[in-house]
Amino acid sequence: MNLRTAKILIIEDNETLLENLEYLLRAEKYEVTSLMSGAAGLKLVESNVYDLVVSDFRLPDVTGDVILKRIRAISPYTATILITAYGNVDHAVELLRHGIDDYITKPFELKDLAYRIERLLEQQKLRRRVDTLQKQLQHVNVAGSIIGQSHLMQQVLRQVAMVASTDVPVIVEGESGVGKELVARAIHFSSARRQHPFLPVNCGALPDSLLESELFGHVRGAFTGADRHAIGLIEAASGGTLFLDEVTELTLSTQVKLLRTLQENEIRRVGSTHPQKIDVRFIAATNQNIEDRVASGDFREDLYYRLNVVKIIVPPLQDRPEDIPPLALHFLQKYSQKFNKAVRDFSPAAMQALIRHEWRGNVRELENVIQKALLVTQTSTIQRVDLDLPHSQNDRKPAGFLPYQQAKAEFERDYLIRALQESNGNAREAARRSGMHWKNFWQKLQKHHIQLQTS
Repeated sequence: MNLRTAKILIIEDNETLLENLEYLLRAEKYEVTSLMSGAAGLKLVESNVYDLVVSDFRLPDVTGDVILKRIRAISPYTATILITAYGNVDHAVELLRHGIDDYITKPFELKDLAYRIERLLEQQKLRRRVDTLQKQLQHVNVAGSIIGQSHLMQQVLRQVAMVASTDVPVIVEGESGVGKELVARAIHFSSARRQHPFLPVNCGALPDSLLESELFGHVRGAFTGADRHAIGLIEAASGGTLFLDEVTELTLSTQVKLLRTLQENEIRRVGSTHPQKIDVRFIAATNQNIEDRVASGDFREDLYYRLNVVKIIVPPLQDRPEDIPPLALHFLQKYSQKFNKAVRDFSPAAMQALIRHEWRGNVRELENVIQKALLVTQTSTIQRVDLDLPHSQNDRKPAGFLPYQQAKAEFERDYLIRALQESNGNAREAARRSGMHWKNFWQKLQKHHIQLQTS
């Protein structure tokens, strides 16, 4: 919600006050609807969504608290202010208990009401944002904390949300270490199957002689050493999701059996002649170009088309440098707690080195580098020297050689950190020295994930 295009409804039977309120709010660029009837106001709120409603308590037909309670019931994100001549504490507490956001007593100054309106709209905007993040965290964090603010990763998350509501097979493609399993987990834990197993299997880690038995199970006597019946991973994932990592490593014979499983929704244990029905969702992943494996004959084309109903490509970390700071800070928090070390941030030089590194090992390599840095650092801030990264020409490359937006972001982050250092960590003082409004300064701190020292 853009605060300056917020939709506001005013219900007030005092014509002079109504005109003054309407003039004030229109001057602030709000979209204003004004009425003198409570009954008409009730009809409007039933059929329209307003960001904020201001209503007088004493109206000729319907009292203002009835209107605002109705709004709270049908539109929880609409902010509400009641105008009343009865400003005693008991009455105010009763109003707030019923969910009204604020009240103002007559007589009042228009600028006071304008301030309350702006404050409530800001609170509502924050509340919507928090609710949205909480809904995302219910799915994403339980799936392993997919962190990515770049447009590339936001596209991946949109695809995750799209396929999570279906049972179609998915192929997740990307370089080693980009987080393909996290994407698979996000799909599973965002789906209706979340209460059932998510079973990952690395198809390249099992010997060919064991892979088929591990996937499909076996009956007693199926082969030497099979002294009992055993269910396979597909059967064990019943109701849930089986994640086939490095699926291109499957042997051609296993690919044939897997194709039949996908076609018929059934398995046949090794050594058995009796098929068993299954209810499993399949997500496959590979760090290779699977189309090339199909073209070379190493991967069955019919199996590829069965698995490739939807393909999600996870981009390498070097293609999304804007994701490096939040990822680095996430790992810093995670491992500083694990190692019981009070390390809270990165020096500007350290962060620049992280952003400019190639990250051929992707997110996994970044995580390892942060762990090592935490083990060796002797300060509360990770320094460039703490990072196990080669010093290269990029470390000395001036910002002008960077993409403009990246160079601008690096300068802004360095400036904010320097402003805080010069102000002994006092954000308001730093904002004053830099000539910024403190709200704007605080928003920039959040944007760059700069944490204030609390001790």
